Amino acid sequence: LGGLASVTDQKTDTDYDAFLPKLSAQYALTEDMKAGFTIQQGYRAGGSSVSLASGVVADFDPEYTTNYEVSLRSQVMDGAITANANVFYTDWKDQQIDVELNGDSRNTIIQNAGESNLYGAELEVSAFVSAQLEVFSSVGFIKTEYEDGEFKGNEFANAPDMTATLGSVFRGFGGIFASIDGNYQSESFVDNDNTESRKLDDRTTFNAKVGFETYSWSAYVWVTNLTDEEYLVNNWNTQGLGVVEDYAQPGAPRVIGASFITEF
Repeated sequence: LGGLASVTDQKTDTDYDAFLPKLSAQYALTEDMKAGFTIQQGYRAGGSSVSLASGVVADFDPEYTTNYEVSLRSQVMDGAITANANVFYTDWKDQQIDVELNGDSRNTIIQNAGESNLYGAELEVSAFVSAQLEVFSSVGFIKTEYEDGEFKGNEFANAPDMTATLGSVFRGFGGIFASIDGNYQSESFVDNDNTESRKLDDRTTFNAKVGFETYSWSAYVWVTNLTDEEYLVNNWNTQGLGVVEDYAQPGAPRVIGASFITEF
């Protein structure tokens, strides 16, 4: 491809292994409510990465996580209302991240970031308002931080502090189906340097679906991004011949479609 560096053939052969214990416990507070605790370790193997812009080859080590989670699960009114909550913390060692070389977002390799952590909470609630109508909502909060190294004190890339969903589903009257939901995501950085000029704005999008359902077939018309919200999912820049060029990737526009499902 034009403008990309040529790279000579290189071969690597590396073995990795990991022991990943998990401990989980659950306690019934009442017949309708249970509390749980889980601690487990996670792992992702190391490898090598290549920058398409400069041809730089970089090896990176495995990464390890220790995850702690406290959960609460409940159903009340004979299952008409369900509420679930989680509180979690993750201790990350040698996190694998994309690193831009010389300020050029095209000149990227994978490196290990040292120590980092994330913590947060999630809440999900759903309720049957009637036999035909269900409403549901969820909200999540998360905080991320690099504890040392080049990005010490920064947030993770592509890690919004808050996400939320609110929606409803209707089924009844001889097979009629209808649903709508709204989804919110707070602002976030696209790079680990937390560059303010490249920060993504918060956004809210809506989806809807209507149709008809029977025991043997179903037909729907659906739309995503109902209001045709304009937003970005990425932006970057490249440097060449002393000129900095900025680029952006828009999110998906409104999409309308139809589907038919049958069973034999």
